[in-house]
Formats: sequence, structure tokens, C-alpha cells
Amino acid sequence: MIHVPGDLFSVNQASVQTIPRLFARNERVINIFSTEIGKMALIEVGAIFVSSIDNVWHGEVTPPSKRFIQKWDYEDDEVSLTQCEEMGRFNMGSTVILLFEADKI
Repeated sequence: MIHVPGDLFSVNQASVQTIPRLFARNERVINIFSTEIGKMALIEVGAIFVSSIDNVWHGEVTPPSKRFIQKWDYEDDEVSLTQCEEMGRFNMGSTVILLFEADKI
């Protein structure tokens, strides 16, 4: 899990269309998982009015607001989620980006 500090622009359609590289500029938590079909990245992107991002295995990731990247490494058996199980939450809402290895899904 990697916390990348950044801006908190709105992630509505108008903002996405007018703010260059919005998802790369906003605060985010990057979670890398090993799955049955390969690696998967679940990226929680913060946005305006989002007070924090929580994960079920870690608790509150943001705030505290720090201006440097933080990283946590977990062993495979420390974080295990099943399909449809809660992974985390935004306290107000934002967006999630899922990335998979090429040709896996």
C-alpha cells in the first residue's frame, strides 16, 4: 500500500475534462494485490471534500496530511479479501481506478 499526497480536485466529469492529469495529481492510495489472475492495482483517488481514505486492514490512511510518499508492505497472509468483501471506504466519496496485467481479463 502506497499513500501519495497531492491535490484534492473534484473528480466530476467537468473537472476530469478540464484539469490535465487530474487522477495523477490528486491524493491517492495505491494498493497492489496478487490475485488468481495476476497482479491487480486498486487506486483510491481522493477528491474535494474527502476527509479520509480508510482500508479494513490498516484503518485510516489519510489524514494525517503529509507531503511525502508513505509505503507499507504486507505479507500475502496479512491481507486477504474475498470477492465482494469490503476493502475500504472514502469518508465522503471519490473514485477508484482498477488496473490489471495485460491480457489477464
